Amino acid sequence: MGKMSDIKLIALDLDKTLLNSEGKLSETNRKALERAIEMGIIVAPATGRAKSTVSAEILDLGARYLICGNGALIFDLSSGEKLYEKLIPSEGIDQIEPLLADTSFMKEAFYDGSPYTDEIYYRDMAAFGVFDDFLEYYKATRKPVKNLAAFIEDRKDKIEVVNLIFADDERRMSIWNILEECSSIEVTTSLGFNLEIGACGMSKAGAMSALCGMLGIDPSHTLSCGDNDNDASMLEFAGIGVAMANATPNAKAAADFVTKSNDEDGVAFAIEKFVFNN
Repeated sequence: MGKMSDIKLIALDLDKTLLNSEGKLSETNRKALERAIEMGIIVAPATGRAKSTVSAEILDLGARYLICGNGALIFDLSSGEKLYEKLIPSEGIDQIEPLLADTSFMKEAFYDGSPYTDEIYYRDMAAFGVFDDFLEYYKATRKPVKNLAAFIEDRKDKIEVVNLIFADDERRMSIWNILEECSSIEVTTSLGFNLEIGACGMSKAGAMSALCGMLGIDPSHTLSCGDNDNDASMLEFAGIGVAMANATPNAKAAADFVTKSNDEDGVAFAIEKFVFNN
């Protein structure tokens, strides 16, 4: 087994980080994570996805914890227990209410671990801006409802995340500027077509910090990997923050190291460098 690593916790983004461009877990990445788990290192996927949309191949890895909804929730995968939640407060929903009534762009809400969207968006997601490589995944995982704004209003204090999806990037950026003026919410992005809204202070770093607190792990003994703006806080928080070669400029700026791309097993490369060879 060799020398014991100083890393005790590895937090990993999924899309475009651990998963390749086809949304699959490569054999090389899987073996690296299984070896880390055998060494006693805690592996925690940390994703913007809702819990119900995390694939079986990830859940079957042997990871003990799952951070989802960009840090809104932490689950113990061995028991299914929810260990932590940071939901959008009702005043946050009030602040974004005018945008929820606007049907010119797609919206979805994460509630009780699942993503819901309006039937009008579900019928033709490509027209509303969902990129081709995510269409199959979105169609398979989103649950259509007749009126999403009413659905959210009825569950006002139980919404984990609200995502806005745009076909027009100029519109996306103008809405982002509006949202940044709202005091009760946090806005980030993990895909080139969306904005992701959570509770004020919600982030992958916040959830990672909470998990470290629960487990008694000093952040200096953690490693995180990510590719997008919603990963930047987690890359800054970790003892070693690793950005993918395909990462955004913000993610790379927050990282200590840039590894290979998600299609070149960049996660396994980083684990080999900082965990196995440490």
